[in-house]
Amino acid sequence: MEGFETKSYIHSPPEAGVWNVHHLSNTHHFSVVPFWLGTQSQKAFWLDLGHWLRAIDAAHRNRPT
Repeated sequence: MEGFETKSYIHSPPEAGVWNVHHLSNTHHFSVVPFWLGTQSQKAFWLDLGHWLRAIDAAHRNRPT
């Protein structure tokens, strides 16, 4: 589907206490969730969310104790 950006927007490591907002162009909440339709916007959202969650896990594992 044209008009949807699918690359990751993770530019820096996660930082405790900072909200991170993900923007998808030409979409709204109901085009991403709650029902899986396999659209490009859903794929982009869930792919980036997975990358972000892995980045959070990696940052947590690598933090000084």
